[in-house]
Amino acid sequence: MASEQHIGHRFVEVKHEFETKKEIIKKDKIELGNSISPKYEEIAFKLENQLANLDEGYEKLTTEISKQGEEWHREIDIVINKMKTEINEIKLKHESILKKHLNEIKQMQSLIEETLIVLGELEKSTEMITAIEYISKIKTFSKLPPRILGEVNAIDSKSPGEGIVQAAKEIHASFIVTGTRGLGKVRRTILGSVSDYILRHAPMPVVVCRYVEKKEQLWILDLVPKMFTVVTFVKMP
Repeated sequence: MASEQHIGHRFVEVKHEFETKKEIIKKDKIELGNSISPKYEEIAFKLENQLANLDEGYEKLTTEISKQGEEWHREIDIVINKMKTEINEIKLKHESILKKHLNEIKQMQSLIEETLIVLGELEKSTEMITAIEYISKIKTFSKLPPRILGEVNAIDSKSPGEGIVQAAKEIHASFIVTGTRGLGKVRRTILGSVSDYILRHAPMPVVVCRYVEKKEQLWILDLVPKMFTVVTFVKMP
């Protein structure tokens, strides 16, 4: 009798659990079908659209970058051509100074040759008045003009500052004259400064000259900070 009651009680428990699970299944089906599944469908739809438009979007981006690159190249070409022009102007000025100096030396050489001829004639002459009136020009000729010595060299180095300091050491320069682009503190911190490096590491005195560049061209110089740096090594006699 007790066994039958137990079986009956167990049957009621199983039936209740079955009905409860059926309700859960029904609710899960409704929630999954009406709420969760549509959300996944929406996400999948958006992802499919993104994939479909992916090439077009990146093509536009690539096109814009290409256009910007062309613009940068044009700007860089302008700056490079300007730099070439400035270098040529410096060369012409350098050439003019050297030619002027050479002409002065040659004029002095001609004067010395003429003086030597006169001295030779005076040495052989027996005229007393001419010899007495002679004024020595040795002091004039002894005042040699300042020597202008120099050469133009390209320094190939991954670090411009390091290359300049090393070159100055190799030729035993007395001091270095360099320019600066006048970068602000932020840009100088990010990009570094050749003149700052030279000031910190050169064992000889350094003279830094500020070069005023047009503001609209400064950003191009930021893009190519290692293009080239012009410096002068001065070696005292």
